[in-house]
Amino acid sequence: MVILLDAMGGDNAPDATIKGAVRAINQIDAEILLIGDKDIINSKVKEFYKKDDISDVSPKIKIHHTTETIEMEDTPTLAIKHKKDSSMVVGFNLLKEGKGDVFISAGNSGALLTGATLLVGRIKGVDRPALAGILPAYKSRLVLMDCGANTNCKPTNLLQFAQMARVWWLFDSEQITFPMRIHGSCMKEEEPQELFFNQYLHSLYQVLITMLISVWMMESTHLKDLIHMEMDGRQEVVIL
Repeated sequence: MVILLDAMGGDNAPDATIKGAVRAINQIDAEILLIGDKDIINSKVKEFYKKDDISDVSPKIKIHHTTETIEMEDTPTLAIKHKKDSSMVVGFNLLKEGKGDVFISAGNSGALLTGATLLVGRIKGVDRPALAGILPAYKSRLVLMDCGANTNCKPTNLLQFAQMARVWWLFDSEQITFPMRIHGSCMKEEEPQELFFNQYLHSLYQVLITMLISVWMMESTHLKDLIHMEMDGRQEVVIL
């Protein structure tokens, strides 16, 4: 496996990404390709590890040189279109070309979603991409979909978010307990917004029943309450 890592993406990049790659490389069966400015990366390597090149730290870590970086304040669509040699755009292109198995970035999340959609493309049957966050809970973990968050989602979008989260659990958890519990959480607490959201949940539930997807409970729950809720061991998915 080859992991494509955006070395320049994130609030603490490239320090955190370099240290993370070095720390992880001996714990995983994979190679890591750091994507970013080679001079900057190697200067950090010399500062942290007293080596002239990252390959001297580990032969399983290499650098793919780029000259641009997408900053947090950049407009996502413009950044993806105009910063062709940025670490994020180059990473997506390498992934699309089959030169890596996964692309990881802690950079501009808007640009990450835009690049994934425009450069790599969506999975067949998925209309809208979503960000998944793993949150701690009282006795279990929560998968937060979509922590982006997409606004004005249609019932079919919420359904696809639930399906993607369920697939993630299948690959992440060693022991899967079914049925899975799925919650819906609206972004605002105003009554009209919540009423509108509950209507969407009702429509989504009808779709889930029609498709015979195993769901134990579909309910509207505010995220702040879910964090403190006592879970019963089921996999928990929150659709935001």
